[in-house]
Formats: sequence, structure tokens, C-alpha cells
Amino acid sequence: MSPQLKTSLIRIGSIFGTSVFLLGVLIAMKPTPEKREPEAALPPPLEVSYVNMGAERAHVVAQGVVKPLREINLIAEVGGKVTNVSDQFRDGAYIDAGTQLAGIENRDYLAALTSADARVADAEQLLATEAGRAKQAAKEWRNLGSKEANDLFLRKPQLASAKATLAAAKADRERAQLNVERTKLTAPFEARVRSKNVDIGQYVSPGTKVATLYSTDKYIVRVPLTDRQIALINLPISTSGNDIVNPPVATLSAVYGGQRLEWKGHLARTEASIDERNQLVYGIIEVHDLASTNLDTAVELPVGLFVSVDIEGREIDNVIRVPRTALNDAGLVYVINPESHKMNGVKAEIIQVDGSDIIVRGNNLSASQMVVISAPPWARDGIEIRPRQGEQFIAKQGASDNDAGASTASIETVVADSE
Repeated sequence: MSPQLKTSLIRIGSIFGTSVFLLGVLIAMKPTPEKREPEAALPPPLEVSYVNMGAERAHVVAQGVVKPLREINLIAEVGGKVTNVSDQFRDGAYIDAGTQLAGIENRDYLAALTSADARVADAEQLLATEAGRAKQAAKEWRNLGSKEANDLFLRKPQLASAKATLAAAKADRERAQLNVERTKLTAPFEARVRSKNVDIGQYVSPGTKVATLYSTDKYIVRVPLTDRQIALINLPISTSGNDIVNPPVATLSAVYGGQRLEWKGHLARTEASIDERNQLVYGIIEVHDLASTNLDTAVELPVGLFVSVDIEGREIDNVIRVPRTALNDAGLVYVINPESHKMNGVKAEIIQVDGSDIIVRGNNLSASQMVVISAPPWARDGIEIRPRQGEQFIAKQGASDNDAGASTASIETVVADSE
């Protein structure tokens, strides 16, 4: 082995040994880590709302179809050929009361009226003749000096027959006059034409449907009401058949023409009996102002439109409004006592569901409690609650004692044994 190779090997061995020595020193000097217990995971934050009792106006929501107050089939009362039709007589047209829609050929009926006039004149002449003869017979009888006269001699039966003949002739003339008037088919009230069933040249007979008309002065909506809804409206059950005094206001709404529209009406009355099939009471909503109220350009309420009806109910005291998420599957609302910081489930008496909120009666609640806005699945009686660092169990500014709900405060929880 050459001296140079030997020197290189010695250097390499020295460097390796030194490295091993230093590594051992570093390992020996490494500090021993402290043993720490793993931290328990905290439940997610809760959101609470302070209980503020108040009054809430109940609202009942129902659905129904808009219908006219009156709808009739216009029927021909006499037969004949249709000779004229009004330009207003067409499907969907608005017509005034008394407007003539169509006319039936009346020549035969005019001729019948002329004949009836002639029979009345004959009957009047016959009555005048018999009256004169009866007067003459009475005079002749008095000249004979007899006190008792025979009715036949005095021509009383003939006079009565002449009077009856005249009355019958006048009745025939009145019937003939009516038939002439019936050749004019007119609208009995202000209406809209739903359907037109005849036209010029068509022959109609008595009983033929000429048109279907419905009134345009007011519309109605028939809505089903449950017993619970009736209690919220405080609707008196009456058999008098009269409309309700101070009727509840009703707001109709629907999407029509791509727009959300509203119309105002009122609950006028209920139907005469409860529906035996479903035990529901049907209320009648009347709408007098047919123009929509929520847009600058008014839209007339269409017949046949399916609408949602919001009926204003009575005012209910001692209730609170909370989000629907505060109610769990068991029908409990969890509240927190600010003194004990313990959670407790309270059975909620739901008065009404209003969109994303529920209105519950506050009999089992007090103003010092807080309601858990979103009840967690692990919630149970006895869980201890603490506020988030730097916060207290107080409602944020903006809460009002007059409101049936309050502003919310976010808190965290600490799980403790149930007491």
C-alpha cells in the first residue's frame, strides 16, 4: 500500500468517527417531551335568543280558485232564426246590463200580437154589448113590477162570460207582447262573455243556450278552513245567513304574467254546513276591487286563477316568535336559565307556523330565559352552558320588550353531567 493511500484512509476514518461521536452527543442532549392529555373537542357554538313575550297577529293561509259571484247560461225563450248579432257579442267581451246580444226573427210574433189585439177589441165589444143588454133587461124587469128577477133574464151569466173572454184576450195579448220582447236576447247584468254559442242565420228553439255570462262586479274565492284555523280567525259560527260584521281582511296573491300580484278582499261569510267528507268549513272570500294593489300598473283579477289567501286573524297575547330550527323532532324548545346556565327542554305549544318562524305560547317560558335558536342533536336536559370568552348572557342591543322575539347572542357550550 502506498503512503498516500494510507494517509487518505486515515483521514476518512477520522472524519467518520468524529461524525458518529457528534451525532451521539446531539441525541443524548435532546430534551424529553412532556406528556400532555389530548384536549376534548368543544361542541359547535350555539345561537340563542332572549325570551320576550309579546302579542302577534295570527294569519291563516288557504288556497282556492277565483270564481264570479254570478254565472248564468243565457237561454232562448222563443224559437226562430237569428237575424242579428251585436259586435260586442264575442268571447271575453265586457258588456253592460241591458245590452242586446242577438235578435231572433220576430215577424211571426208580431203577427200573433196583432191577432191578439184584434181579439181584445172583439172581447171589449162583446162586453159592452152584454152590459147594455143586462141594463135593458133590468129596466124591463122593474117595469113588470116584480121584486125578484131571474139571473138568466137579467143576462148576468152572459155578462160574466163576456168579462172572462176579455180577460183571456188581454192575457193572450200580453203573452204575444212578451214573445216579441223575447226575440231580443239581452244581458241581465253587467257581465263578461265566457262563451258564445249562436251566430247569424242559426235556428234556435226554446231552451237553446245562447251564451254563458258571468258578473264582473265582484268575485269570490271558496277556501277550506280547519277547526284550528277558525279559532285563529275568531270566526263566529252563525246560522242567520248574514255576512260577518267587521269581516277579516284577506290578501289574495298569485303569480300571473310572470309577476307576483296581490288583491284585497275580505272573508264575507261561511257556507251553511260543514263538509261531511273532510269536516272542513268553507269560507267565502269576496273581492270587490278587482285591480291588483302591489304594482303601479293594475292588473284585473282573472277568473279561474288559483290563488293563495292570507286571512288576517285575531291578536294573540303572551307568545314568542322563534325560528323553526328551535323546535326539535320531539316538539321541544330548549331554553337556558341564565343563573344555572343549564339547558332544559320545554314542550312547545305551537300557535302558528309563519314561513321560517313559529309562534309558540309562552306559558312554560319566562322573560329571563334564552331560547336555543338551532337545537343541536346532542341537546338534553342538564347540559351546562357558558358564554364565549369576553361575552355575557345578555341580548345584543336592538332587542325590544314589545317584540315577540329578541336579537341573538352567540355562545359556546361545556358538557357537564346531567343533574
